[in-house]
Amino acid sequence: MLAHTLSQNSDLKFQVFRGPDRWANEFGAERLQQESVDDQWVNIFSKLHVDDWAEEFGRQVGEGALGDSSYDNWANSYDEFLNEQLAAKQRLDASRGVYVFSGMNPYVDHQNPLKEGQEPFRKGLLSEAVLALEAEVMKNPENAEGWRLLGITHAENDDDQQAIAAMMRAQEAYPTNLEECYEPWYRI
Repeated sequence: MLAHTLSQNSDLKFQVFRGPDRWANEFGAERLQQESVDDQWVNIFSKLHVDDWAEEFGRQVGEGALGDSSYDNWANSYDEFLNEQLAAKQRLDASRGVYVFSGMNPYVDHQNPLKEGQEPFRKGLLSEAVLALEAEVMKNPENAEGWRLLGITHAENDDDQQAIAAMMRAQEAYPTNLEECYEPWYRI
């Protein structure tokens, strides 16, 4: 009797238990409202008379609805993404002891890049020396002296990962000559 009296009270704190029938009715009513919203959306969308959204999108892009350079922006963004991925791979390779060569190298076609790399090193032009020595080890990958000098040049230029990778290659090229790998830089 108390439950009946409390359920008749309009205050929400007294209407906690409404019984299974009332709950089912409320759930059904909410469900009908939700279905009507879904039906409304379908009705509105069907009035657009868009047979194929891809064709409509292509038409809008062709008309410039997304801006004149939307294709260029996408292409540029993709190019930037690829460049970032390449740079990340090069950093990862360098951290694993894999030597990563520079891009454009003007010394590739020179006759004696090893000799040409020693002069800029003596003058303190370390970036030039790196390019010349890279050209040498590209031509002669088994040249332990070229790899050693390249490693020393990178070490002087505070590029430790490249220095380690080059020294590892020098040691691979001439594994029995450890003294030469650790020869002081001033004897270059």
